[in-house]
Amino acid sequence: MKWPMPESPTQRDFPHLVTHSAPKDDPYDAPAGDAPEAAFENSGGQIVSLSWQNRGVKRSRFPMAVAPYENPTLQRFREKYDFLDAIKGIGDEWQRLLALRNWVHRKLPSNNSSGEQNSFFKRPYPDESFDPFKVLDKGGSGCCWWCPHYSQMLRAVLTACGYVSRHVGNISPYSPKEGSRTHGVTDCFVQKYGKWVQFDANYDCHYERDGVPLSPFEIGEEWARNGGKDVTVHVGLENKTVGNALTPFEGENETCRAYWNQHRWYTDPFSGHGTWFGTWNSQMVLTLVGKRHEGILAYRGRAPESEVDAGYADGRIQYTTRAADVYPDIGTSHLSLEKGPHTGTVKVNVGTFTPNLDTVEVAVDDRMWSDQEPDFLWYLHEKKNVLRVRTRDKFGNLGRESSVNVELRAKA
Repeated sequence: MKWPMPESPTQRDFPHLVTHSAPKDDPYDAPAGDAPEAAFENSGGQIVSLSWQNRGVKRSRFPMAVAPYENPTLQRFREKYDFLDAIKGIGDEWQRLLALRNWVHRKLPSNNSSGEQNSFFKRPYPDESFDPFKVLDKGGSGCCWWCPHYSQMLRAVLTACGYVSRHVGNISPYSPKEGSRTHGVTDCFVQKYGKWVQFDANYDCHYERDGVPLSPFEIGEEWARNGGKDVTVHVGLENKTVGNALTPFEGENETCRAYWNQHRWYTDPFSGHGTWFGTWNSQMVLTLVGKRHEGILAYRGRAPESEVDAGYADGRIQYTTRAADVYPDIGTSHLSLEKGPHTGTVKVNVGTFTPNLDTVEVAVDDRMWSDQEPDFLWYLHEKKNVLRVRTRDKFGNLGRESSVNVELRAKA
């Protein structure tokens, strides 16, 4: 459902919103299509069969700032805290991510937004900080934290492990009775699923539909589609299914809490801007908008003090209808094939957006993986040829694999 908007939404003046539209025939948001037969004109044989598993191009038009591996603050963070022990010996990427989320959940004492769990102090603290070192150290001495601290801390831990993630401010639709509810979460690109996934370290949970974890936008779409009836809530390392993790809102499914998804676009948590607090007013907020958002604005605050989000007046909020702007591919390999310069070769180009890229790994037929430049020649032979390509970053994380299979026979 959609609740009605108040007649006079706010007394605050704000600029007219401009939405970045998706261009027609966008070359930076396109499927891979079929493997090009023309690339094998110099193969030396005839094609019997040709196929590939190749990622299309999905690039954002908004540059993302990612902490470099060599960042001394990042390295100091890795050395000081024991989150790397939580993923030691875990080979599956998804299980590693759940373990890191669980580590943050257990490391920080929790407090909810109303202060019910600790009545002696309420936000903001006199010395409140989003610096990841201070948050962890204060948590260790008993200081309780709220959702934005969990979100930012998980972002710092994920960044220190080489994963690209963002702080997301989720906002419910406006309700005349309750105003709006906000919740800070983290989204991260997961190679196993080839997509962005929302992680909530405060409640140690995520959301799935048909066994596939959902992004913040997808969660909001599920609520707009049918009230989130097909969404399941999963908690903890055991991936246990529960009825609710967050407080329900006016009897609605908790997926309504992700109606608006405000992605903080400065993704480096180990800098003055990236710590989010103090300089966060200068940070761009990028929101993917769809049909569910038409004609309305995001609200903040509980009734009766609710008002339109200050980000509109500050000029920080940007809208886009292009999904790849907010959810680009990270670490994946897009293969482009061209005719080789001499008989028996195909020219391969690997396109990727992999922060802290170390190398491109290539495996031919049943051989072991080896390092290659992003542009290389693939040497072919008669019968079946298999090419597999993936990226590896400086943290040792592997990107989603792309492959080509071609069977050749000698020309008559």
